[in-house]
Amino acid sequence: MEENLEKLREIGIKQIAKDTRISISRVENILNKKFDSIQRVHLVGFLQILERQYKMDLSGLLEEFDQYQKQNSKESNKDKVEVKDLSLDTQKSRYDAIDDQKKQVASKQKFYITIVVVVIVVLLYLIYQNLIGKKAEQEGEVQTTQVIADENQNEAQNETNTEDDSTASSEPEIIESDTQSSKDSSRESSRAESKASQTSQANQTNSESQGNELVVTTNMQLWLDIVDLDTKKRKYQGVTSDTYTIKSENHRLLLAFGHSNFALSIDGQNFDFDKGNFPLYFIYEPDNGLKKIDNATYKRLAEQAR
Repeated sequence: MEENLEKLREIGIKQIAKDTRISISRVENILNKKFDSIQRVHLVGFLQILERQYKMDLSGLLEEFDQYQKQNSKESNKDKVEVKDLSLDTQKSRYDAIDDQKKQVASKQKFYITIVVVVIVVLLYLIYQNLIGKKAEQEGEVQTTQVIADENQNEAQNETNTEDDSTASSEPEIIESDTQSSKDSSRESSRAESKASQTSQANQTNSESQGNELVVTTNMQLWLDIVDLDTKKRKYQGVTSDTYTIKSENHRLLLAFGHSNFALSIDGQNFDFDKGNFPLYFIYEPDNGLKKIDNATYKRLAEQAR
């Protein structure tokens, strides 16, 4: 304690008064231990200021002040003013307050973090349930479309078979009555068939020269896969973000799209379908147009491509 007082004396009374804003007279009373001129309450406050300013322990000076007061007190017990004992460790109360404040802040942070985590978990669960519901709904729509298409095809085939049986059973037997007339009729029929064949070939050639075109239009990146089912070769697989033209060359095509946010037209006519962030799969046939299929059918047919 004497070493700390000596350091303060070396600093100087005026400099201490300037640094701590304690009056020169009171600094002098503390350094010279003039306890009669100092009240205990003031001494405690001044010592705290000096300890904080110069980072030293002056609690011994307070103990010496208390001993001096006990030995030299002349006042009666009635006239004495009781002063609440203060802890000699003048920094303890401040450190305790700082620790309590840190604990309160940490507790609040844990509470808020827990709330944020719970909210995130609930949101992720709701998003997952929504995606599962949409996926199940899409699979149900694909299966329903496939079943309806199969039923329509079976009904058309049954009607064709019924008409063929009816025609076969109702045809009358034809007896040739005139050989020459039959030959003439046969010649005329051959000429008509030849003309019809030539006309059909011309139309087919014209149709093949034009070709059926499928135009895909999108304003975002779209993955697509195109497989020629007649040649068993993959025509294209990649990503486009603009207009992409698919020439069928009168071949059957297997088409797959990464999502359904795009427009599709066949020979200038728009093809309507539901839009969304789910994949689409089609089979294109020159005579029947587009037919929607499921993922399993697409994978089975795509495996045949080289």
